[in-house]
Amino acid sequence: MILNNRNSKMIYKIFRNIIFISFIAVIFIACEDPAPTDYTPDIVVEGLLIVDEPIRNITVIRTQPLADSFSYDKSLISNAIVKIKTEGKEFLLDYNPPGNDKKPGYYYSDESYVVKSNQLYELEVIVDGKVMNGTTFTPARTEWVRAPKTFIQYPIDSLKLPPTDSIEWRKAEKADFYLISISCLDSSGYGEYLNPPTNEKNRRIERPFRNDRAYRELTSFVPIPAARDTSSTSTPIVWSVFKFFGKHQVSIYVPDFNFLRWFAQAQARGQVEPILQSINNGFGYFGSASIIRDTSILLKNQP
Repeated sequence: MILNNRNSKMIYKIFRNIIFISFIAVIFIACEDPAPTDYTPDIVVEGLLIVDEPIRNITVIRTQPLADSFSYDKSLISNAIVKIKTEGKEFLLDYNPPGNDKKPGYYYSDESYVVKSNQLYELEVIVDGKVMNGTTFTPARTEWVRAPKTFIQYPIDSLKLPPTDSIEWRKAEKADFYLISISCLDSSGYGEYLNPPTNEKNRRIERPFRNDRAYRELTSFVPIPAARDTSSTSTPIVWSVFKFFGKHQVSIYVPDFNFLRWFAQAQARGQVEPILQSINNGFGYFGSASIIRDTSILLKNQP
């Protein structure tokens, strides 16, 4: 019995040492594996045609790895071949680099040509031999029935926020949704827009939710369903869309399906589904919209 116990203890020690050595070997092998840093970039195309405006704002970018700090300027691809085709014509677009007065991206140099309503447009992008394309059918126009007021008074009592006066626009043919955009045009100036003008400076509107992810944005987008049984659609402007006082631009977009679908993913969800994109053999979207715009001055409720 004594011999058997000694043998058992010896066998136990041997197995314990084998397990320990195996565990250490696994750790060293794992440490020697190369880190998964290989990254294959993709190409993303973003294009929006605006009815009655020149062809512009077509961007082609290369994605960047999460391990690196993101630089929008570095992601821009400047050597792509970008073409727009419509009505038997082909427009070769030029590239505008960052730092100029125009938004960086591709545009058609002859600005006398403007995008037409209810017209099919085709996009072709070639980068390093890769051909990507998409199509959009531009939507119908709309017009104001009741435009925004020139001056809107922010409530004196900020705890009781009544709705603003409604804005209203004519129903666009085949439109199921609209996008309302409210953008602060001057976050520093204020007094020069008053009557009579003053030297008063602008300031931010303070709210409890000031740290939300959209707090720093100067533009707010809100989707609005089209009215079904009326010839127009109306809505009040919600106070929470304003982040500054002063001069604002109110825009109503009539989006095509491609732009609406991209907005619903990128703006509302912050995530894009590959099967819901409108670029073939690549990522991104090619869409269109018609727009009406007007300006309003949001007056302060206190200095």
